[in-house]
Amino acid sequence: SQRSGNLRCVFNEKHHPRQQSVTTALPKSPHSPFSDVHINSKVSRHHNCAGSSSSTSLSASMAAVAWVASSALGGMTGAPIVIKSTKTWYKMIPLPTFTPPNGVFAPTWTTLYTFMGIASWRIKGIVSQPNIGTTATSATGAIFPPFFSQNIILFSLIHYLMNLSWAPIFFGLKMLRAGHVLNVALVITLLPLIAVYYSIDALSGIMLLPYLAWLLVATRLSSGVCKLNPTEVKQGCWYNNAKLQDQIWKLRKEAARNIGL
Repeated sequence: SQRSGNLRCVFNEKHHPRQQSVTTALPKSPHSPFSDVHINSKVSRHHNCAGSSSSTSLSASMAAVAWVASSALGGMTGAPIVIKSTKTWYKMIPLPTFTPPNGVFAPTWTTLYTFMGIASWRIKGIVSQPNIGTTATSATGAIFPPFFSQNIILFSLIHYLMNLSWAPIFFGLKMLRAGHVLNVALVITLLPLIAVYYSIDALSGIMLLPYLAWLLVATRLSSGVCKLNPTEVKQGCWYNNAKLQDQIWKLRKEAARNIGL
């Protein structure tokens, strides 16, 4: 009845003033009796978008950390080979006078692999965006083939795998000359990578410069090692002082074990 309706209105005004003020501030549309539902739906969508944005940002951060960590941890795969060699035959062969202490290699390479991971992640994030990536890679077309610029992450991965193969070749197989040739190849392939990285994102290109500097030192060092320990062909096999010293070390170790030392 009309009287009961008026009583309900008075009760609502007395006990729920905040609810009425919200309703007054957001009047219902004359075209739809469900405007309150629409308003609530918009607010809900707004919160959902904010939550989705936070979730996306968190996922991107985790992906970046995983990418950089993979680069650094992947570089450590050759560490056991290097450590074993530096404690055995490597310290028994003549080395250039400018050879760094063995303790320098591990922290230096870990830092460089971290920089490489960050730089590659930044480039990947840029080139994966349709509009920005196309513009960025096309800017290098005047210097490098489009295929190289458009697949820069693929070529970076190939270079990275070449780098990882150096320790097994030089220290594991003791192929000193092959290791030096690989060092030269790494320097040659790194130069265009730096140029393309810099053209896409200046900071990413700059982050590869310490890696280039260390590669030049490593190449000069491997060249000196090859000169002091020349490789010869004996009985159809490549042989050098590194392999000789490795065999001597193994014989000493076996002899010590046989006499109980």
